[in-house]
Amino acid sequence: AHATFADSMLVVTGRFEGLSSRATVAHLHRAPPARRGPVAFTLEVTSGISGTVGGTFELNPAETRTLRESGYYVQIHTETNDAGEIRGWLMPR
Repeated sequence: AHATFADSMLVVTGRFEGLSSRATVAHLHRAPPARRGPVAFTLEVTSGISGTVGGTFELNPAETRTLRESGYYVQIHTETNDAGEIRGWLMPR
């Protein structure tokens, strides 16, 4: 996934392919890298084994700090992997 952040607005976009089954839901979760955490935001996702994921969110100051500390990851859940099949952290540059 790719993310841009400006004026408190976070825009997340991405593509995926090769899932083991159809995507059912996608979220931004809050946790430091290599850890699992709670759902923070719900993303729009294509219901298929390949497709797109994305969303736009207005972040408050605490959420902005979490983003700057690489504290969010995108996770796509599927029919056969309800707990999440793939994930990737948003890393600031």
